[in-house]
Amino acid sequence: MIYCTLCGIHITEQPGETWLQEFRAIWVESDLLNNVAVSGVGRWGNSVDDFSGTVPVDPKKRYDDDAGPGTTIDVALTPNKPTMFIHSLDEDVSAWGYGFHASCWIIFTKYSTPNLGHLFAACLSMPTGQEAFLNWGHDYGGASILEKPFKVPTRDTRFPDPRTIPNLFRSDPFHIPALARAIQQTTRLQNDVFLSRINFNAETLTKDPFFRLSPDILQLIPMLLSTSEIHAVRLASPVFASLKLTERFWASRFQPGHEFEYITEIIDHPPESWRAFYLSLQIWALNDPSMANRKRIWGLTKTLHGLLSQMEDAPCQGRPLQTWFETSADPEDTSACWHTAACASTQPNGSFVNGNRGLRARTLRFPQALKAQRMSVSFVNLPEGVFVSGLVLIDHNHERHAIGYIHESNMVDIHLPIAQYIQGWELALHTSGVKAMALIYEDGVLSSWAGEPVGSPRWRLAGLPSLSAIKAELDAIKLVRLSREGSLDELT
Repeated sequence: MIYCTLCGIHITEQPGETWLQEFRAIWVESDLLNNVAVSGVGRWGNSVDDFSGTVPVDPKKRYDDDAGPGTTIDVALTPNKPTMFIHSLDEDVSAWGYGFHASCWIIFTKYSTPNLGHLFAACLSMPTGQEAFLNWGHDYGGASILEKPFKVPTRDTRFPDPRTIPNLFRSDPFHIPALARAIQQTTRLQNDVFLSRINFNAETLTKDPFFRLSPDILQLIPMLLSTSEIHAVRLASPVFASLKLTERFWASRFQPGHEFEYITEIIDHPPESWRAFYLSLQIWALNDPSMANRKRIWGLTKTLHGLLSQMEDAPCQGRPLQTWFETSADPEDTSACWHTAACASTQPNGSFVNGNRGLRARTLRFPQALKAQRMSVSFVNLPEGVFVSGLVLIDHNHERHAIGYIHESNMVDIHLPIAQYIQGWELALHTSGVKAMALIYEDGVLSSWAGEPVGSPRWRLAGLPSLSAIKAELDAIKLVRLSREGSLDELT
């Protein structure tokens, strides 16, 4: 089975459920990992096997266009072992990537066009489970479960049989007849429960602390609150209970951060009355399963865009080493002896059911043994939690040495009491990466922690206080392995 990268529901041929069959792919050809493309809309019923889909190469084409789909290509979707396609000699299976329902892709790209390279690399960084089910670290809004066979956590679909998918999850989140009906019926509605106001006497109003605020500020406050909070305020405050809620307020209910932000159609075609449309939704659309599915997928869209936004303007710093993902970099010096801290790392040609998988490798080599006065640890926020993404070391000459992905706005500093040589680090490890780090001073004393080490196993990566080089291995988002150069005698 193949599942949508965004919503976690099958891309499958189901009678009466056209949207489940229609999909796009983000894909590459063989090892051309820098040339990520998005396909046109294909139909799963035309697929060649259970794991490959046929799509138009042109993103503007569809499988059912009157003039035909144009050139098509077979794309292997959600590969567990991508290196088999990179090194494949079979030209018929050289295209591979990740699939999205066509409806989900429209929702995902409504306000922001993703960086396809970042999106593809992020997909490569996520475990794929036993059934090619991508694990983003969330439950897909109820569509997945976390299983622990042999005490190893893997995420899988909650609905292995497409015939058992509940109505909410199988309802088209983009083409929603009930929403269209709500828009059409808006102008016919005359009454709104929110239109009524209570008249209070002057003495009651003057006792309300909000009475001292200007009318402009009073009108601004409701726009910053949720509708449920407005209800509470109006019950508690005579001033707000007597305040007429303006069209500007009702329009704000459909802006980012409010309860109907996922109804994107209305932004392009605003109604004559926002207040009337709000009430129309209560009557015609709110109980519709497609609306509920739209809301679920909108939340997943925000989560994925939030992850991708952290990848912008955060290049992987350090000297590149050749990996299966970055083949043009210099090969690693095989004479170097690295002592490595890692947990649940998967080899490039291994099955990526859980744990982590490195895509990039970077090194820092110091002209003389590092004498540090500060270490700054960079973090990235993921659905699964907060993880280390990179390091910045400041030496005794105030020179800056950075490795990995550095997010200047999300860093924790560790200041050494005096500039000194260091033995290495203690790391709090998680199967997905590094949760926290502490320095090991020259005398073996541990510094304060950057990050949250509680509940994670720890690895002491230390040697003689003469650190000359470090190596970081990372996926597209975070640090997954850290090494320090040393000798076999120093292995701790």
